[in-house]
Amino acid sequence: EVWKYVCPQEWEYGTYDLDYYQSECTERPEGVEFDLYNQPYGYEETQSTDSNGVASWSDVPSGGSLYFWEVPNGYTPIAVWCGVSSDGSEPTSWDEYTLDSDGALSGLWVEPEQYLYCKWFNKPYDYPQVWIYKYNCDQTAHWNWSYHQLLAQCDTYAPGVEFGYGPQGEDPTSTTTDDQGKWLYE
Repeated sequence: EVWKYVCPQEWEYGTYDLDYYQSECTERPEGVEFDLYNQPYGYEETQSTDSNGVASWSDVPSGGSLYFWEVPNGYTPIAVWCGVSSDGSEPTSWDEYTLDSDGALSGLWVEPEQYLYCKWFNKPYDYPQVWIYKYNCDQTAHWNWSYHQLLAQCDTYAPGVEFGYGPQGEDPTSTTTDDQGKWLYE
């Protein structure tokens, strides 16, 4: 099962424990879709959260490598805790997991006759995200190359590049690309 929690819009991510998340993030939305995959067994199924914010699966093949993915829906992932139970009751211990770069939770392993539960915390967003990726090209590159040519030939990240952004006609706000040559505007 996945138990979906939504944190307030103004929530700032931090290294909090599970109890703190549960006390601050109390909304349990209905209709949020999650995909579950167990690739070695060819298992794939989508479930939506019910009126209690719970998405459930049954008869999922044990073993393999489970992969959960929240279908894009206007939420930004923050944190996930999972626990295992042998009798279908709420687990007595929870481990925090790091989501993959695509927002998925992968590499989970469940033994036969075990029940996996995950508490999935997000915050809503209703604004677009813009990613800036900066790459360096070698001296043989031409400014008139197509987008695909540039992408194929200019593949060296450009970390620490300063640039400005903002509305046209206003003073730009300065920022710098991260260690992988990217920057996120939310």
